[in-house]
Amino acid sequence: MMIRKFVGALALLVIGMVPAGAQDSGIVGSWRTQISIPGRPQGDIFGVMAVGADGTMHYSDLTQVIPQQVGDAISAFAFTTTSIGVWAKAQNGYALTHVELLANIDSSFFGACTTDFAVQLSADGKQFTGTATFTCEDATGQQAGPPATEPISGKRIGVNLSH
Repeated sequence: MMIRKFVGALALLVIGMVPAGAQDSGIVGSWRTQISIPGRPQGDIFGVMAVGADGTMHYSDLTQVIPQQVGDAISAFAFTTTSIGVWAKAQNGYALTHVELLANIDSSFFGACTTDFAVQLSADGKQFTGTATFTCEDATGQQAGPPATEPISGKRIGVNLSH
């Protein structure tokens, strides 16, 4: 009986020492993502995302591996970095924000895009759905057009233990 009390007290002590954000690990893990933009000639934007227990995230999608057309001129292209960001538990799910930088072909700074995800996990924790809101600014910090909000979904990447 004394050992059970000790183990119970120790468990409560350890749980109390874990930072509040780290206790909720529902979104923590690796994900395949899909952003659906109606009418986009290239179709949906597929990506991958790693969400850490420390509140950080890394995101990359197919738009970051090819130059992006940013104007009418044939030479008007920008190149993007992968995105780095943060996440937090929100009232109705999870909020994730990440930033990518854009460069001109000569590697000078073109601008930056911030993307805010508002997502909810499925009951089994293997999928999420929500919205992705994109806000971009040019090199001077001026907003480049209005923010755009599109649907996003994700599927957890799991470990294959059968090998």
